[in-house]
Parts: sequence; structure tokens; C-alpha cells
Amino acid sequence: MRSYEFYIKPAPGEYTQAAVPLPPPSGAVISGLVTDADGPVEGALVLLLEQESEKLVCYTVTDSLGRFWFGPLDEGPLYFLRAQKPGGNVRLVELGA
Repeated sequence: MRSYEFYIKPAPGEYTQAAVPLPPPSGAVISGLVTDADGPVEGALVLLLEQESEKLVCYTVTDSLGRFWFGPLDEGPLYFLRAQKPGGNVRLVELGA
């Protein structure tokens, strides 16, 4: 993944705007929200696995609003998610193509 870094320091009272062209992502993206009865869950561990082999593809932790995302991913394989909130039980979520 390529990253870009920009430093802009406008003078007092000056407005600065920058357009940054980024290449479009290639592949699929999976995003979602982890919630419980109290609302969004911050810090939940979310695993993305290939359905056939159960091989771990990648993992992430939800942000302060319970959101997560994976991608870009290869299109074609079936995936499933495992989510676990801190100190909680694991929940399995199957994803279809």
C-alpha cells in the first residue's frame, strides 16, 4: 500500500486547499459495525478468514464507533468473520459472494 504525506501550514487568516488524486482501490471491500445491546463496541477484535481453508486473511480492531473494514480483497473466495468484544464471546458471521 502506498502512502502519501503532506505538510501545509497556512498563514494566519489564510485558507489552504489541496486536491490529492489517489488511485482507486482494486478488489472488494468488506466493512461493518460491531454492536451489542448497549450500542457500538469499541476495541472488538474482528478476524477475516477464508471460508474453505479457514485461513486467517487479516484482522483489525473496531474504532470508537464500532466500525471496521477490510480491503482491498481478492474477489472470488468466500469469507467469514469472527468478532469478539473485549472480554466477550466470539460471534461467527458468514459472508456470501
